[in-house]
Amino acid sequence: MGQKLKGKDAVISGLAQGLSILPGISRSGITMFALLMLGYPGTDTLTLSFLMAIPALSGFTFIDLCLGNYGEAFFPIHLILLAIAVSFVSGLLTIKYFIKLSEKVDFKVFCWLVGAFMALSSVFLLI
Repeated sequence: MGQKLKGKDAVISGLAQGLSILPGISRSGITMFALLMLGYPGTDTLTLSFLMAIPALSGFTFIDLCLGNYGEAFFPIHLILLAIAVSFVSGLLTIKYFIKLSEKVDFKVFCWLVGAFMALSSVFLLI
């Protein structure tokens, strides 16, 4: 990463991530927006946003598993662990790919391309 994250900026981006609990607010989108507004370069915002997902998603999963929402009758623990492992590896590969892609393309263009891809994907899912 090119720019070190300041404590104040970590708090602001963390609070922004908290807003993603609202319907229709993207966790990664809101954190990247906050970091871009704070002056961080595009590649750094992408990296930090992905890293910020780790405690948020891990905490949710841990709490959900502890509360028993995934009973043994429906989801055996070995399948849950397999899903977590596959998700982790595919997530790492996706993050690596998107960061490399964002380094090669202007970040604004990158955001438009990803947004357009997601919009088209949504349209095709509705058909």
